Amino acid sequence: MSGEEVYRTAFGVVPVWVTASPHLTHADRSVYVALCQFADRNTDSPWPNLAYPFHRTIEARAHVSENTRKASLRRLRAMGAVKVVSQQNPMTGGWKANHYFVPLDPPDVCPICKDNSCRPSGTGFPTGWGST
Repeated sequence: MSGEEVYRTAFGVVPVWVTASPHLTHADRSVYVALCQFADRNTDSPWPNLAYPFHRTIEARAHVSENTRKASLRRLRAMGAVKVVSQQNPMTGGWKANHYFVPLDPPDVCPICKDNSCRPSGTGFPTGWGST
């Protein structure tokens, strides 16, 4: 399959509990969608849903600036939608590129509002949606 065919047919799975969150901006959702496009869907992997795009790639896919990407990742981390795994380079002692773990399941309690009031009926789905 050519790069153009992949571009036209590829898709990313994005959990509704993230996209429907009142705590996120449109830019936050764009950054999250960009990460989901790179997340490994190999469930046999010890780290399923791991994404490791370059910072500039996230910015280009999400159509955001560097500062917006950083702020969005802070908010996504705060609500438990993204976990950042940083690795140190053993040769230089410096830091390598970040890896982003994108959990599909919501935390039991929203870490921002502390009581799930942002999730109608506590499901993580907008009103009228049922979890299956």
